[in-house]
Amino acid sequence: MNDRIFTAASVRTHDRILGTSVLVRSGRIVAVGGAELVGPGVPREDFPGSVIVPGLVDAHFHPIGYTASLHRPSLKRAADFRDIAAILGEAADRQPAGTAIAALRLDDESLAEGRLPDREFLDSVVPDRPVLLMRYC
Repeated sequence: MNDRIFTAASVRTHDRILGTSVLVRSGRIVAVGGAELVGPGVPREDFPGSVIVPGLVDAHFHPIGYTASLHRPSLKRAADFRDIAAILGEAADRQPAGTAIAALRLDDESLAEGRLPDREFLDSVVPDRPVLLMRYC
């Protein structure tokens, strides 16, 4: 069996049941409780003074990036330079002449060309303004 016990000052689950131990079997949480979960021969790791939150998924977001995504073109679905050109062209048509275009979520590794667009390409697509492409990472 590949059991492990983790103990702490308390364990809080999603439905607020409290305990002091978590039993993990083959990489999955199978029980939350107290001393009754601790058995002979089962490796144990103690975290005194800590709280264990099993199954917690990091639910956060980046407000500045999110806000930017509401007002900037996304290159997420661009499969090649032709798609990038179309997205940048549409953005240029919607913005006043001379204003910079900033596009988000460029993934050069998924593009057919397998590389980042260069200055010559960007100047050919939008010759009358600065262009900033931000990589997805």
